[in-house]
Amino acid sequence: MGDYVSGPNHTLPTGGVAQVRGGLSVMDFLKVITVQEYTLAGLQKLGPAAIALANAEGLHATQRRCEQGGSMAETVLQETPAPRAAVQRMHAYHPPLSGRQGLRLDFNENTVACSPRVLEALGKIAASDLAKYPERGQVEARVAQHLGLAPSRCS
Repeated sequence: MGDYVSGPNHTLPTGGVAQVRGGLSVMDFLKVITVQEYTLAGLQKLGPAAIALANAEGLHATQRRCEQGGSMAETVLQETPAPRAAVQRMHAYHPPLSGRQGLRLDFNENTVACSPRVLEALGKIAASDLAKYPERGQVEARVAQHLGLAPSRCS
C-alpha cells in the first residue's frame, strides 16, 4: 500500500538497520549543523570559562580567540559562500514527463488517485480487519508468564 497509495517512503536502510528503524527520508541525507551566536556581553560573561577549558585541553588557538573577546563578535561573513564547483556543474533534475500516461511511480507518489479496483478492495476492509494487534492485557499476561512474574508487574 505504501508504495502505491499512502505515500510514505519505502526505501529501507542497509546493513541490518531496517530491523530497528523505518524507511529513509530526505532528512537522512542532510547534514545537521549547529550555529551559535553570542552578544558582546555573552562573550564577556562566558569567555573566562571558555579560556580556562581551552587552556586545560591544550587548545591554544581557541584560547587566544576567546581572549580576543569583542573581536569575535565583530567577525561576520561578508558574502554568502558559493557552492562547490562540482555542485555548480550539476544539471537540474527534470523528471521525464513527455508521453507518459497513468501513474508516475518514479516520483514515489500517485498523482491520479486509486484505480476503481483498489477503491473496491479498500471498501471491503472493515475496521476490525485493521486491528491485528492483540489487546495489551493479553500481551502483558504472556510476557509475565514468560518471565515468571505476576501480570500486574508487566503493566
